[in-house]
Formats: sequence, C-alpha cells, structure tokens
Amino acid sequence: LFGLLVLVSVLVGTTAGLLLVYTTDLPQVDALEAYRPSSITEIYDDHGVVIGSFALQRRVVANYEDFPQVLRDALVSTEDKEFYTHPGINFFRIAGAAFRDIESGGKVQGASTLTMQLARNLFLSPDRRWQRKVQEA
Repeated sequence: LFGLLVLVSVLVGTTAGLLLVYTTDLPQVDALEAYRPSSITEIYDDHGVVIGSFALQRRVVANYEDFPQVLRDALVSTEDKEFYTHPGINFFRIAGAAFRDIESGGKVQGASTLTMQLARNLFLSPDRRWQRKVQEA
C-alpha cells in the first residue's frame, strides 16, 4: 500500500511539474480580442486604382454570425461533437485516441478539440510532439 502511494505521488508530481514547465510561457487568451491577421498590401496607381496586391496569407476576419448555422453545425459535427459540453479539452477523446494510436502502432486518430485546434493555429507551432500537445491543451 505504501509503495502504491509513493508511485501515485511520483506520477502526480511529475505530471504537475510537466504542466508547469510547458504552460508557463503561453500567450494569454485575452490576446484573441485584439487579434488581427496579417493584412494584404495593396499597390495603387496615381488614380487610386489597385494595380497589385501582395500577402503571405490572404485572410479575412469574419464574425461568428457571418457563418450560416448549417455550416457551424457541420463543423461541430465533423470536428468536435462534444464542443458544447466540454470546457475546451475532452479527456475521454484524448485517452481514446491515445489508446487507438498505441494499439495500431501509429497516429491514426486526432484528439484535438476545436478549442485546441484554434490555440494551435493562433499561438503554437504545427509540430506533433506531445510537448506541444500539452501546451495546446
């Protein structure tokens, strides 16, 4: 019994330490309110007519209300069925995906919720290491 208690304590301490290390330098979610994607540079002639445009990414900011309900429902249905019921991370989905990955010997199923995907795309790198996954969560 004492050995089990020590093992559980070590696991809890290790997990807490890893979470602390990988979450200390994350950007704040408040930054989303001020988020503005890189804009397109437009070149005008002397009459004010656009003659060219340059951009690394062609993004347009759209509000939630700009998307039809059917599109929102389709997105949630395909990407994160439990979107409205979890707090941004779905531990059951992560455990299930990890089990299937171990069972198959490779990465066969994603575990990211829509919230985690947003965090990854706005704040983090696209790499697939578990350390980045902890930051995403």
